[in-house]
Amino acid sequence: MINHFETAIQAFWQYFADGWYFFFMIAALLYILIRRHTRRKAGLFAYATIVLLLLIFNPFVAAVIEKMLEGNVYWRVFWTLPLLPVIAYVVTDAAWERREWFMRLLACIIFSGIIMIGGKCIYTQENYTRAENTYKIPDQAAGVCELILKDGAEGRAIVHPDLITYIRQYSADVTMLYGRRGYSSNLVRVMDALQQEVIDVAYLEKVAKYYECPYIVVKADALFECMPEEAGWTLLGDTGMYRVYKRM
Repeated sequence: MINHFETAIQAFWQYFADGWYFFFMIAALLYILIRRHTRRKAGLFAYATIVLLLLIFNPFVAAVIEKMLEGNVYWRVFWTLPLLPVIAYVVTDAAWERREWFMRLLACIIFSGIIMIGGKCIYTQENYTRAENTYKIPDQAAGVCELILKDGAEGRAIVHPDLITYIRQYSADVTMLYGRRGYSSNLVRVMDALQQEVIDVAYLEKVAKYYECPYIVVKADALFECMPEEAGWTLLGDTGMYRVYKRM
């Protein structure tokens, strides 16, 4: 259980890092609980948020959620916190208490400045890179799609798992055998076969024939147990990192 609690703490720092917004939310919750005229809002904001926090940092709950989520993504549970609504409500309430309009404006400016200081600019070269094309996907994926689309054969393509998320963004006309999770043990096995150092051509040919897939996309540096041509594959094209084969 200690490990799961540590996972929650680690996820907390992954999500909030060196930002102050979590502490702004805590301060806002205290404001709601302490101020007499805002106590009627406590059930909507404060109590619900406190319960969520107790659940998020509960090691038993963390253990269950970790099994449901794939990879190191427990930080996503912090999306459930009504962080912005709580802060926004308190800022609005505190500013509205001022009688004069210019004092309300001044309060809004001060609060806005505090909120700005509490975060940091995300539009930096560290967070953004120049897209390779207008589709904002790797050129390699676009090249694979173009080879398949120009050939125009009907049927699905067995593609390397690294390309799955990009191909579906480029064109819906390129039908793939599986999504990024495979959706069945048989299809997951196909995805694994494409990622082996030595590809089992006979197995992929059997799968392609069963599912009527005319195209098979593999890494350009992939090794084969036997020559693809022996299985009736012809090289349709090469994008540099990937090779597109067509079954005859």
